[in-house]
Amino acid sequence: MIALTFFELFPSLIDIIKVISCTYIIWLAWKLSRFKVNEDQNLKEAPSFFHGLPVHPTNPKAWAMVSVSFSNYTNPSSPQRDFIKIDVEEKPTGEISAGAGIGTSGGSFAFNIKENNWLGEGKALAFEVQLDDESIAGNLTFSDPNYDFLGNSLYYSVASEQNDRPNQGYENSIISASIGTSFEQYRDVDVNLGISASFDDLKTEDSASASLKKQSGNFSELSANYGFTFDKRDKAFMPTSGSIFSFGQSIPIAADKAFITNTISSSFYKSLSENIIGSTKIYLASINGLGGEDVRISIRRGISSSRLRGFE
Repeated sequence: MIALTFFELFPSLIDIIKVISCTYIIWLAWKLSRFKVNEDQNLKEAPSFFHGLPVHPTNPKAWAMVSVSFSNYTNPSSPQRDFIKIDVEEKPTGEISAGAGIGTSGGSFAFNIKENNWLGEGKALAFEVQLDDESIAGNLTFSDPNYDFLGNSLYYSVASEQNDRPNQGYENSIISASIGTSFEQYRDVDVNLGISASFDDLKTEDSASASLKKQSGNFSELSANYGFTFDKRDKAFMPTSGSIFSFGQSIPIAADKAFITNTISSSFYKSLSENIIGSTKIYLASINGLGGEDVRISIRRGISSSRLRGFE
């Protein structure tokens, strides 16, 4: 404590001691460079431990180092000490949303609950339910954006959907599950890899066409998914400039009726003024049966209403 108070009273001594110490070390180096050993001189006996012991407490280099190292600390009672107060307040990380609407295809309702910091570890857990006059669907997803601190994201999902479409002549129920990972392969290029499995129980009505009745039955699929994303946006949330391009494909591993899906999407953003951001979006999707098989009506691709905002 005495050393602390001394250097606070005379802070200029710190620089003086540093200069003296450096000068002393340079002088020692110069002396050593000019030192010559007399080979003819023979010592009667080697210096003992006790001969060298007085050198340590009288070494000016040690005292200089100790003095300067103590001067790096400040006295807690010093009026010149600066205090930095940091308040950490946990903010809500969950989301709950619900919506309802009506259009030419009937009414619909959606409910979503999501926790973005599950167990305080930055993991996301979400549950979503959508229903309308002819179908009900639920989806549970879990994602870890930094699995095992490797920089790769890992996600799981389980989904269930039931459809009753008398106008189209069928009803079905689908249960599916998937697991996947995504990682940054190159700068602005992310790669997605995954595997998914599903079970579809499709039943047709007497009013169904002959081709639709052939699709009746139970179908199981196991497929591999891959894709990549090229992201040049200025920011992921509410971008104001740049673009993002994504491609994804699903390839069957084992399936009762094999099919392959392709998805391409792209978005472009440009700031038109301080408060107006223009965007152009392109979405293309296809599903094709393999081996001459028709694609089941329950898995055919369509554009969701979320991509057709303002149109019904």
